[in-house]
Amino acid sequence: MEIESLKCFVVLSDKKRFTEAAYECNMSQSTLSKKIKKMENELGVQLFNRTMHETVLTVEGEKFYKYAKSILKMYDRALVELQPNTIRLGCMSVLSPYHIPKMLRDFSLSHQNLEFHIKESNARYAIDHIDDFDFILIRTDLLDNHLDYVISPLIDDELCLVVSSLNPLSKKSEIKLSDIKDEAFIFPEKGSGGYEIFYDACKRAGFEPNIAIEMPHTSTMFSFVEENVGISLSFKKVYQEFENPKIKMILLKDDLHYPIALVYKKGKILHSIKKEFIEYCKEYF
Repeated sequence: MEIESLKCFVVLSDKKRFTEAAYECNMSQSTLSKKIKKMENELGVQLFNRTMHETVLTVEGEKFYKYAKSILKMYDRALVELQPNTIRLGCMSVLSPYHIPKMLRDFSLSHQNLEFHIKESNARYAIDHIDDFDFILIRTDLLDNHLDYVISPLIDDELCLVVSSLNPLSKKSEIKLSDIKDEAFIFPEKGSGGYEIFYDACKRAGFEPNIAIEMPHTSTMFSFVEENVGISLSFKKVYQEFENPKIKMILLKDDLHYPIALVYKKGKILHSIKKEFIEYCKEYF
């Protein structure tokens, strides 16, 4: 019996609905159903009574639930004990503008034999695979349900507009987002986190953006902006990292702020060095 199957069983027991449990477990309902059926076959008992409206534990299921919770708790403790000097960190694809590498280096210098295992990816991947990490660094607006997480805000950043110095808009110092609804936009690719935030900001301003190009990297996006192919939204600190005389940042009157936080799932057991890391990050920024 796999640890993943036990986790699926506990989630379904708590959620009582296959749709919600499958979403939580990041799998299809049919895959979840097969895992539960296989578990029932292995145990030789029925774990759930299924109705049209919900899925509830049988008497045998309630007994097994206690064991499953205990096994998962022991498994988490084992991981903590086996990796006391390793911190697994999932990050958004933009690290340098926020000086994250410097922060990690400074923390490592004061902790002998500490290893950081860092996975830089788009925001959606980091959120979907949060169980693979001790922490993820993410913009909190991208989290589906804040109640499922422990969130330590670290950095605040603000949305801005980036245009070519050839663009007539470059003469402005600030602008409302709704004033540029007819412009062509250069966006990051879907799933990046930036795409979702930029798109949502435009929708809240009352329009659907005309997206001319989607690019995976900020530097490439800005190169298209530089050639006046379109305009782009960005975060102020990100723009400042790539700043050059051929593009210009224009402040948005909308005052859109997007904090970055250190995040982990509630109920996760943390070794002392990981707790120390959280406090260090909060003080660092």
